[in-house]
Amino acid sequence: MSASLEQLGYLETAYRSDQPIADRAVHPMGLWEGLMRQGTPLPLTQPTDKVSTTAIADMTPSEYRKVDQDPDNKHKGFFWTETKLSQEKLSGWTAVYLYASGLGKIICWIFPPIFFLVLLHAVIFEGEPIIGAIEIFLLASMYVLLPSGLLWGQFELMNRGYFTLWFLKAKKHYELNRKTGMVTLYKGNGKPRFSHPFHEFDCILTSSPTPQGLMNYGLFLVHRYNGYSFGVPLHSLMPSSPLVAEYHYLWNMIQAYMDVTSPMPDILVLEPAREKDPTTKAFDDKGLRGTALNMSGETAANKTESKQRGSHFWRNMSDDDFEQTLKAIAKNQ
Repeated sequence: MSASLEQLGYLETAYRSDQPIADRAVHPMGLWEGLMRQGTPLPLTQPTDKVSTTAIADMTPSEYRKVDQDPDNKHKGFFWTETKLSQEKLSGWTAVYLYASGLGKIICWIFPPIFFLVLLHAVIFEGEPIIGAIEIFLLASMYVLLPSGLLWGQFELMNRGYFTLWFLKAKKHYELNRKTGMVTLYKGNGKPRFSHPFHEFDCILTSSPTPQGLMNYGLFLVHRYNGYSFGVPLHSLMPSSPLVAEYHYLWNMIQAYMDVTSPMPDILVLEPAREKDPTTKAFDDKGLRGTALNMSGETAANKTESKQRGSHFWRNMSDDDFEQTLKAIAKNQ
């Protein structure tokens, strides 16, 4: 880049793939880190245009437009912008709450008619007084039906975005910042656990068999110089995939995003951010968007005008075209 990092809006700590990483003493490994490092290390390289289609398939153009046009979401934006990639984590109470609210829904649907039929049978065939049956029904409704209805009703409100209990709100899990080059992992209370430059982390691909005999993969950023018993789980950015190549492509996307000498990954969620990032905008302004990159960051010699992408390449697609485009990308990578 001809201009300095400061002139382009990046900090000196921003990651650059063209700068050597200074050697530092590596600490003795703790138990967790030792287990993580038994996986396959994925090196830092100059990024290419390869993307994980598994990671970017969840949000379709129609879903993007729905979120983008939602007035209640304007202040939140998207989880991935020209500045940061941020991930949130659900509260530990969420699973318990979901089971309870599901049980509440079942009770609300099944309990009233069955209980009513039981009481009716008791009144008609067993001589139970009507007043007594009504009292039993009211007591059961107060202590069983009402709490179940409240659980189910609150879940429906939360599902529609109206009201979320404080202990169910998602907390920040981790953040990767392109402008500063910092990687931050958060505690359960939302406060930073640690924050270090991107180039100080090693990327480790882990694998373990499932009970069904399939391979389950994980992708972690592990800090090289501290004995943390925590890593940054990059695999949370995509659904679990049996294809190990998808994790390599995801790592390439992360490197392309953090490397300020490289344009950001060309994906739907980052499309509106391309003109806001100096390096990416300069790349697009040269008419290079949609061309293949080799390992040195140069465009392929066989690029054609038909490969170039407009500013709304992804956003103007239909969902069917989006699906077919991802299939073509996956086939050609």
